[in-house]
Amino acid sequence: MSRLAQRIERLEGPRGKVTVLGVAPAHWQPERRDAELERLAREQGVTGDVEFVAIAQQWPAITEAEIGHVGDIRDLFEHVAKHGRRIGERRAA
Repeated sequence: MSRLAQRIERLEGPRGKVTVLGVAPAHWQPERRDAELERLAREQGVTGDVEFVAIAQQWPAITEAEIGHVGDIRDLFEHVAKHGRRIGERRAA
């Protein structure tokens, strides 16, 4: 999906559930990770039918929660499938 199509879709409203995917320090309790991710998303104006996914990040060490993706999880999977690489593959430099 092109960037323009994604922008138009965001303006028109989400297709379904919005997923907020983020990372938080591994030493935080799961409840704290979820609450902090939700707080960050609300500060950015994310509303509606929202699903929060907070991943515990151990390395590299982080001290605060960060949001990595907001939107339809299918769009994220499509992006990874298009631009990602398989384990062991190397890109030409």
